[in-house]
Amino acid sequence: MQNLPVLREWQKSAYEKWIKNDLKGIAEVATAGGKTRFALECLKHYQTVVSNQCVVIITPTIALADQWNLSLISDLGVLESDIAIWPESSDVNRKFHIMVINTARVKLPKIIEKHPDTFVVGDEVHRYASEENSKAFANKFKFSLGLTATAKRDFDDGLESVLIPAFGKIIYEYTIIDARRDDIIAPFELINVEVPLLENEQEEYDKISKSIARALGEGNEEKAKLLSMRRASVAKNSEMRVPSAVEIAKKEEEQKILIFHESIEKAEEIYSILSSEGLSVGIYHSEIYGPIRRETLYRYRKGMIRILISCRALDEGVDIPDANVAIIAAYTSSLRQRVQRLGRVLRKHSGKDYATIYTFYSTDRERAQLVDEMDKLEGIAKTSWKKVSSQ
Repeated sequence: MQNLPVLREWQKSAYEKWIKNDLKGIAEVATAGGKTRFALECLKHYQTVVSNQCVVIITPTIALADQWNLSLISDLGVLESDIAIWPESSDVNRKFHIMVINTARVKLPKIIEKHPDTFVVGDEVHRYASEENSKAFANKFKFSLGLTATAKRDFDDGLESVLIPAFGKIIYEYTIIDARRDDIIAPFELINVEVPLLENEQEEYDKISKSIARALGEGNEEKAKLLSMRRASVAKNSEMRVPSAVEIAKKEEEQKILIFHESIEKAEEIYSILSSEGLSVGIYHSEIYGPIRRETLYRYRKGMIRILISCRALDEGVDIPDANVAIIAAYTSSLRQRVQRLGRVLRKHSGKDYATIYTFYSTDRERAQLVDEMDKLEGIAKTSWKKVSSQ
């Protein structure tokens, strides 16, 4: 077993509460607050009290599954041969199982049936309360830990009806404001960059806005919701966001950069431009073959790649402590996803004095959300506003 960092005060407190709650519970921990280290401590304790051990780690994405695989090997000294990453390797006799929730729906109940003392870790557990995902918890388990930045779900009672019955009650809460005040995350600056829509994009955006107004006037909320998603896509995928991301990446020379986009096609476009100009760049998304994807992440973590471009796949949980610049080329209205993306560059590192987060916006709605965020983070982070010229 490797030497793990000493537990922080919040981790000690959360760990004690988890033990007092019979090795069950959900911890709400700000992204970059150190939830993986806390989870590993819980896992170590489980290994001391259970003889017939079986650990299942559920993740929402393959990126987070890759991250857990690296952590088990490098932080706990687990042998790679003891880990099954489903569905790539699906040996039910291994001690550690890492699977995305889609696989867990089918496989977890069978593993629980075979190993009643299984310890189930649900990372980003807020994702697992839908009707389909809840099938993973058909068989109850004795030992559990749910991890998330925010357990409460916006549109249903899944926390109360699914997550708490499966993983236990919320035992600890630790916010991004707590983490900054405790100096656990790096100081950071938010730079919000207005990237204007092109003329044809603005016309399309305005046209859809009128259709939304008509749908709401007719009481057709479902149609309005679908149209709103279409309108948001116009802004997120606007042409100017690609060259703007490239320009900032080139300006932030020598910095370790993460670039986020919502579209694989746009992410590939940014990658192609930066690569053609000789920059040290890699790309990571769900359509890339597993071993190649994990090798890219490994090379980025080891400093062999300076810029990494991702399409959602790195939103949740991936730990890259020395990354200090994020370029969020496609803004999201989801507060949880926003906090998760910020967290990718907020982890402290000996070679990092502060982090800078660039966020692109094109519409009044996006700007209003960023203004609201600025107000909430007053005294925690500096915010500035810039604009790029349309072409």
